[in-house]
Amino acid sequence: MIIKNIQHLKKLCKGKEQLDCYVMLNGCCRSSKTLLLDSDGKGIVVVNEIDDTTEDFDSFEDLFKRHLTIAEALQKHSFYVFDYEIKPKLKVNK
Repeated sequence: MIIKNIQHLKKLCKGKEQLDCYVMLNGCCRSSKTLLLDSDGKGIVVVNEIDDTTEDFDSFEDLFKRHLTIAEALQKHSFYVFDYEIKPKLKVNK
């Protein structure tokens, strides 16, 4: 699923401790990233899976301001979430 904007990412992260994402590079290569979220849902640590480096951010806004790869991927619609699908609510017939 493509992450559309900061608000969309916040919604995807709500109630989670981590979110597995990737940036699509040049249309074919993936740069995997794990977002680790503080218990208050504000602070974020980005784990760059290729080399296990980490970067700390104070907020989602700070993430998109300072992490140029993720910011550019968001603008180019190439920032994705692994294995995430929104399931429709089931209607129960009584």
